[in-house]
Amino acid sequence: MLTNFDWLRICRDGSELLAVLELIATQPHILSQETQLGHPLAGLTHPCQRCWILPKQESFRKNFCQTCSDIQRHKKKFSKQAYHSVIIWGEVNQIPRPVHDCFRQKNFWGFVRDPQHFLAVLPKIKLKFWLQDIMVYHGSEIEGVLVIFPTAGESPRGNMSDVLCTYIFDASRTIPNNRLWVRFYPRPFDFFNANTREKHGLIPLEITEFIHMLEMASIFRSLLRPDIRDILFTLLKIEDFQEEQFYWGRFMAKLTPESKDMLNAWNIRRWPKEHVKLLYDLTIFVPFTT
Repeated sequence: MLTNFDWLRICRDGSELLAVLELIATQPHILSQETQLGHPLAGLTHPCQRCWILPKQESFRKNFCQTCSDIQRHKKKFSKQAYHSVIIWGEVNQIPRPVHDCFRQKNFWGFVRDPQHFLAVLPKIKLKFWLQDIMVYHGSEIEGVLVIFPTAGESPRGNMSDVLCTYIFDASRTIPNNRLWVRFYPRPFDFFNANTREKHGLIPLEITEFIHMLEMASIFRSLLRPDIRDILFTLLKIEDFQEEQFYWGRFMAKLTPESKDMLNAWNIRRWPKEHVKLLYDLTIFVPFTT
């Protein structure tokens, strides 16, 4: 019948994914309570309309199997947390210690498929600290790839199941195996743009480089107000040099000395547009600095 990993791969949104992860950790018997296959799809009969494998409950008005009904009921408390969570699928030479620590922390979830593959879900703003813990505990001894992406809901382009299965496949793409690499996608369906991101050097990134980008994003978010960041983003898209020079001077007059020093030190005006976009994308994955 369905394994725990199968239940994860058929989740339709982020809240279902978190619900299944918690059930695996606390009530695994719920996911193995069904032992029979459902009726084939026909005019008057059908299996569970969520998993399409197990038999639906006997009541005429119930279209889900008992397990799927329990998942649907359990997921209600995770709707808000799922929106603020990020998923890490790892294909590595050893399971990092922070994955095992997920089982002892609130709002952290971990699932170990086998000695080389794991799934972790944690709050977005904890991502930098979680990756730093991996480097503290393991340093250069861990090798492989981490695919990082946010949770997804149901949309015309797909759902959480499509996103998760696609990124699991994405991890197996050929990369150098002598270090730990990160394939980061700021939006659930960014796998459609994977070739473009690779072309501009945004994936894969070596893990220390990615952590450095997260630290820069945290400083950037802390020193610039949201409205100022919006103005800067518009300014950096101007193609005409003289026009940009004119508006840049007026823009700098709005900034604090610390903000001016940051932008000048980074020379952000000369960044490729794709790297600027990455910096902005990372701001929702980092906390404010003090």
